[in-house]
Amino acid sequence: FCICMHLTYRSLEGDLVPNVVPPQVRSQLAMLKDGRSRSSSSVSASQAPAASAAMSSSASSNWVVGSDDQKQFETMFRQLDREGKNYVSGDDVKSLFVSTGLPGNVLAHIWSLCDMNLTGTLTVEQFTLAMYLAKQKRNSNIEPPNTLSPEMIPPSMRGHQSGSQENGSLDHIAKNEELTALSKEIDQLNLEKDQCTEEVTKKQDQLNTCREEVQTLQQEVGQAQGQLKSLEKQREEISLHLSNVEKELSEYEAELAGLKEKCGSEEMQISSLRSQLSSQQTNLQGQQEELRQAKDDMLKLQREEEDLKAEVAEGRSTLHSLETSMQSAKTESTQIQNRIRQLSDVQKGISAQVQQAQLSTSNAGSPQSSKPDPFQSAGGAGGAG
Repeated sequence: FCICMHLTYRSLEGDLVPNVVPPQVRSQLAMLKDGRSRSSSSVSASQAPAASAAMSSSASSNWVVGSDDQKQFETMFRQLDREGKNYVSGDDVKSLFVSTGLPGNVLAHIWSLCDMNLTGTLTVEQFTLAMYLAKQKRNSNIEPPNTLSPEMIPPSMRGHQSGSQENGSLDHIAKNEELTALSKEIDQLNLEKDQCTEEVTKKQDQLNTCREEVQTLQQEVGQAQGQLKSLEKQREEISLHLSNVEKELSEYEAELAGLKEKCGSEEMQISSLRSQLSSQQTNLQGQQEELRQAKDDMLKLQREEEDLKAEVAEGRSTLHSLETSMQSAKTESTQIQNRIRQLSDVQKGISAQVQQAQLSTSNAGSPQSSKPDPFQSAGGAGGAG
């Protein structure tokens, strides 16, 4: 497993993967197994007291981590180590390492530097050193070293860790399965973070587009409201105009009703005039008959006059009476002729009045023209006749 992790790390650094395991790697692995078997028992037995003693003596040691950082990282360590085991595992520090924002290979390299005993855990000093290296990378962009310098080694581990620090290649083999899983998970989280960032950017673009659409819709709503107000104003004007038209219509209807009533009265008068005309025509026919009879009588009288002229000698008294009768007939004839002329004039006036009444009846539906009553003048003419 260590050989596999070593080759994986070297591949991440840009080296080619060999077809067979190099001999020097096998020899280093054998040395690592011997050192790990000796250190695992000593670390498990002395881990708890060494941690507290190391932190008390680290202030006076020449350690690269300052006292302020030691206090800060020790507080963070105590918060992670809730069970009081005096060490933390990869699961314990996973979220904290991810929050630094460093790439997974950098965090894996920092872990391999600080887990010098290859236990898969970090003591308080190792955790402090790991956080210090991560802080240097994040704040000052200082890359972690390939191997720990003497001033970087925790004070409590100086002396019996020199053998493992002298060989740089053993630091690359020091990754265990948990560290690999942690590195992969960190890379996956970073990838998800990038995806989330890209998705947030897309959502932000969509949000901006939606905002622009909302602004456009708001402008359209404003225009629609302006048009609605204009239409409402037009509706009020049309309603007012409609009310005026309805008022005029009611007036016209009342005027039309009056005209219809007047037309009915005029029709009655026309019917009466027609009756009078018919009666006058009948009287005229009788008078004409009388006139013809008078003419016949006059002819007879003329014959009689001729006869009387022949018989003039027979008696003046008879002639005088005949002359008187003839004079009377002439007078009556003259009166009859005058009466006929008057009746003819009356007939012409009545015909003119009838035509004028018909013309008035045909124009009775037009309320704009006000014509004089033809029958009033006709009545006046009839009375004069």
